[in-house]
Parts: sequence; C-alpha cells; structure tokens
Amino acid sequence: MAKKKSAPPKLEGHRQNFVKLIDELSYRHSRYTAFSDFNELFAIDISNSLRANSAATLEARAKKYQSTLKKYNDREREIFPKLVAEVVAEMENDFPNYRDVLGELFHAMNLQNEANGQFFTPQSISNMMAKMTVDAGQLAPIIKERGFVTIQEPCAGGGSTLLGVINAFFEQGLNPCKEAVFFANDIDERCVHMAYIQLSLAGVPAVVSHIDSLRDEPFGEPWFTPIYVAGFWNYKLNRAFK
Repeated sequence: MAKKKSAPPKLEGHRQNFVKLIDELSYRHSRYTAFSDFNELFAIDISNSLRANSAATLEARAKKYQSTLKKYNDREREIFPKLVAEVVAEMENDFPNYRDVLGELFHAMNLQNEANGQFFTPQSISNMMAKMTVDAGQLAPIIKERGFVTIQEPCAGGGSTLLGVINAFFEQGLNPCKEAVFFANDIDERCVHMAYIQLSLAGVPAVVSHIDSLRDEPFGEPWFTPIYVAGFWNYKLNRAFK
C-alpha cells in the first residue's frame, strides 16, 4: 500500500498572504519563476542601494534588475513591494529568534519539485545544530581579544544554518550584530539571493558569495549586507588579519 504524501504545512498570516500574492503573479508566470524573480529583485534592491560593489557590478545588477522586471506588466510590478512587506513582517514575528522564512515558503509552495528535489534544512534542525556548536565560554576570549569571531558556511542554502547560529548567539548573551561576521557561500544563485535577503533583514554583518566552494570558483562579486557596509567590516577584517 502506497504511503500518502505529506500535506504541505498550513499557511497563515503573512506567509498565507505571500503565497496569495505569488499566485497573482502566476497567471502568466510559474510560481517557481515568480518566487525566484522576487528574491533576485529584492536582493538587488538591497545591494545596489548600498553602492558597496564596483561600478561594473552595480551596472550589471541594475541591468539584470530591469531585464527581470520587464517580464511583468504594470499591475504585476505593484505586487513585488507587497511581497517584500510580507517577508519583513514574517521575519519580525519571532524576533529576536529568526527562521528561514523563504525556505519555508519554498517548501510550502512545493517548489522543490521544479528545483530537482532541492530541500532546505528545517529551522528546528539548524537551531539544534547551532546550540550544540556555539559555546559562549569558548567564543568569549576570542571576542575579548579581537572584538569578533568569524562564522563560515560553505553551502548556505537559504541561510537556515546561519540564522540558527544567530539565534544561539542571542540565547547565550552574545551579540551577533557586533561580535560576529558571517560568510555564506552557495553554488545556486537563488540560494545566494535568499540567504542575502534574510541575513540583511536579521541585521548582521555578512558577505554572501555565489561560489563553487569545492573548486573555490567565484561567480561575480560578493553581496554585502547593510550592517557589514555600515560597520566598516572590510576595515575591521583587514586590521584584524593583516
């Protein structure tokens, strides 16, 4: 007897609103395309407003933004700011605890079927792993000496594991916004956008890179979060590791 497929999680509140808005875009575009384009547009909006990259990268991302936006008509374009508002509001729901909201939405809309079975780590698992790894007693001497610790994730996905570390920092009385800098890599550009958005909204200094971690092969310039830029983290890192 074949097992029944598990039903997608019940959506409520901001997540339900988000899916309804995506479905409004899906009359002419698939959910997968609309979701991916939303993440790309949101990420470029954040990044290019900071002007932290080279002029060539700023121009390339601006052109990509316009070419993606041209796929949508005027009515559809008005939906994207509403999607941003729903994601921001959902991430604020559990503050100071964070969840991989975009990863949850990805699964709730069954988009893994269109992404060749790609799955994102549930936040509960990431939180548990972070609690087992983050030890304030071990980190405190490093923070006292250097001012911060570095956290690296070679396969970031939507950022769930790093959000788990952020949660563990807060739980142990550490401040991930000032006492840590996060480096997130992924070979999937959509994951880069998702992780960049959520680490930006979490208010931590982070560098998110589109890169093949196994081959150490980067694709374009990295994405710097607003707090990374505002906190002069390039200078801090150069001073600490010169």
